[in-house]
Amino acid sequence: MLGILLMILKVIGWLLLAILGLLLAVVCLVLFVPVPYRVWVNGSPEDDPVICCKVKVFGIQVFPRKSKKAKAGDTTEAAETAEPSEVTAAPQESPGVSKEPETAAQQAAQEESAAQPQHAGTDTENTDNSDTSSDKNTDQNSAKKETETAQPSEKKQEKKFSEGVRDTMKRIRTELTDEGNRRAVLHLLREVKKLLRHIGPRRIMADVSFSLGDPANTGYATAALSVCPFVYGKKCRITPDFVTEELYIRGWMDVRGHVRIVHVVAAGLRLLFDRDIRRIIKKLRR
Repeated sequence: MLGILLMILKVIGWLLLAILGLLLAVVCLVLFVPVPYRVWVNGSPEDDPVICCKVKVFGIQVFPRKSKKAKAGDTTEAAETAEPSEVTAAPQESPGVSKEPETAAQQAAQEESAAQPQHAGTDTENTDNSDTSSDKNTDQNSAKKETETAQPSEKKQEKKFSEGVRDTMKRIRTELTDEGNRRAVLHLLREVKKLLRHIGPRRIMADVSFSLGDPANTGYATAALSVCPFVYGKKCRITPDFVTEELYIRGWMDVRGHVRIVHVVAAGLRLLFDRDIRRIIKKLRR
């Protein structure tokens, strides 16, 4: 009996170890295996002013997603555009049947019946015009009252909004003057820099020409782009156009890189263990 129990416990232990090993393997894969991403941007030609953007993770297109509604809409549009197969014909009179001639008395009765609704219609039109004029007067009076009551309420809302903005600005100033908050902000900026180094693109290929309409604005944009290091790559070419006064962006750009979730988790833990940041989180919760 003891040998059987020991064998059962041994099997259970091996199963638990196998499950723990699988869990550890999955966690290590999620944390340490890099997640590749690719962003493809295709600028529009002169005829089609649209910029196409695609984002892929592990080779799977994440943006834009292909929805089933678009396919269903295409089928419904095709069904609506289809022409009807049969057209209902208007009823025709049988050639064999002939109408009887109308008598003078019947013609006179028809003329009287046609004349009566005309007089009735004129009377109803007069009554309708009087009703509409009275309704217009009442609507104008109600609109005046509403505008008179709405003006003071709008002024009160503007005062409340301005007071709220002032209070928030005062709170921001007091929080920025605190040394603990400054240390927290500096720590957060350092962690963001580290994350950008790891998450940033490793390969950039581009061939873009652009113009902002005004040569001065185009010059400012090129000066801002010159600060970025990827502009000086061998496979990246960005040409500004200072001649045309047309606003356009043409070309393509291919950005590739990878992300390791370990770096994100480590940065989050370092921020959580910081006392200044925890103090700010407590204030926000209150």
